[in-house]
Amino acid sequence: MPGKKSKSGGGKGAKSKTKVSKGKMAKKSKNKGTKSKVSKGPKNKNSKMANKRGSKNKPAKKSKGNKKVPPKNKPGAGAASDEGSDDVDFEELGETSPDGTSKPAKSSNENHSEKLQPSAAEIEDELDDEDGDENQEPSQNPDRIRSGEKNKHQSPDNEDDKKDNEKELGSLKCSACSTTDEVRIVLRQCGHVTCVPCALNYLKMKILVEGSARIKCPKETCKLRLHENDVNALLDEKEPALDDYMPREHRIFLQYKHNKHSTFCAIPQIIKRCPFCKSLYTHEEGCNYVRCANKACRTNFCWPCGNPIGLPVSHYTYASSCRLGYKDLEKSLYPLRMLIEVHIVALVIGFPAAVLFCYLYIPMLVFVAVPYSLMRQAWLDATERTDLLTPAEKAILLFKLTMKLLTGLLIAMPISLGSLISSLFLLSLYSSILIVKMSPYGNSRRKYERVLCVVRWVGRLFRIGPYGELLKEAEKNREELHKRFDQCNDSSERGKITDLESGSSSNGKKASSAKAENDYVVRIGDKKN
Repeated sequence: MPGKKSKSGGGKGAKSKTKVSKGKMAKKSKNKGTKSKVSKGPKNKNSKMANKRGSKNKPAKKSKGNKKVPPKNKPGAGAASDEGSDDVDFEELGETSPDGTSKPAKSSNENHSEKLQPSAAEIEDELDDEDGDENQEPSQNPDRIRSGEKNKHQSPDNEDDKKDNEKELGSLKCSACSTTDEVRIVLRQCGHVTCVPCALNYLKMKILVEGSARIKCPKETCKLRLHENDVNALLDEKEPALDDYMPREHRIFLQYKHNKHSTFCAIPQIIKRCPFCKSLYTHEEGCNYVRCANKACRTNFCWPCGNPIGLPVSHYTYASSCRLGYKDLEKSLYPLRMLIEVHIVALVIGFPAAVLFCYLYIPMLVFVAVPYSLMRQAWLDATERTDLLTPAEKAILLFKLTMKLLTGLLIAMPISLGSLISSLFLLSLYSSILIVKMSPYGNSRRKYERVLCVVRWVGRLFRIGPYGELLKEAEKNREELHKRFDQCNDSSERGKITDLESGSSSNGKKASSAKAENDYVVRIGDKKN
């Protein structure tokens, strides 16, 4: 209609403004219009923006007589997608051709740009917002997250850690119910996995119903027992997370019942705990070097003092009051027992190697080890703070190392010569074992016991090593036993004497009372007569 005004702002000023922005919109629609030509491809961003603006700002309009003209496609373009194109009413544009016919329909982007009058800055901001919305779509779609698609805003490290944790937890199933939904623990002794609900129900049955202190693994085929720390961890009254599975009062009661059936409550004076895992151990006579039996601990500790130790040599010295027991010394002679158990053919073949070991390897080792230890200590002292030494410090360190080397060689020469004596002793011991093995008398076990008795006799005779301390302790124990025995004998003899004295006095009292009764009876008879 020639006389009708446009409703997008109406007037010439509005038309002039739309002509300025029209070219920019046409360029962008040409550049990005190819994306909307595929029927099932991604949407055109400009058409999206136009649709949004049209739906928000412009209500649906009808032409006069409610007649609509079907839209025409751009020249040279294929069929546009249904989502990217809008129906356009030629009559509501208010423009006609010079010859009285209506002009070709404009694109939806141009139509909405004329009505809304956007600027170039607003168009760029809108496009950036559309890009941001598309980037956020995968993170807001729960179906994609469930199907395993990656979130763009999620860091890959967290995702990899989550996958590793899920993979690790997925492989650990409860040995009782085969579930992976509950919290699970790995048992210390056997390594089997059990969930917390199954473990608590199992402990409840074993403690309350069966009343057993030594509880086996929940897995039927496993014969190992539950570690005491696992039981204490499951029944911990200070752990609030366990309240979801069992009330705190019930756990306290189960712990009380379990401790009631345990042996450490009955004999707390003769037990000691491992310094790390707190496992309970009773004392074995002659064994002061204890190793924890817990597979996850394996701590060596001293029984008299209870401190953790490394090698026995570093703790059981004359400067310490702790001493090895006789069973510990027997264990130290295990290489001797191994030599006795070895077949005689292997001993004969290994005799040349034993000679080289005693007369060549040991002296050379001592000769090299002494200067090396001195030089290493000097190097550690110099590089204790930093490894970057100045030239002056390097020169001083070189001088110290040279002096340590010369001093170590001078000290190592007499020590290496003295090691030949110990080598002679070792070789003679090897030869004696070989001779004993060649004799047909007795089996290997008896031979070992006899050799061990000889070693004990020699140690006691010459008080070699800790045998002197052991003998002193044994003598003290014997003296204390004799004193106790004498005290018991004295007390028993005194008791007998007191019993005799009390018996004689009681007999005298009885005799006097009987005589008084007889006199009384005689007097009564005389009165009657």
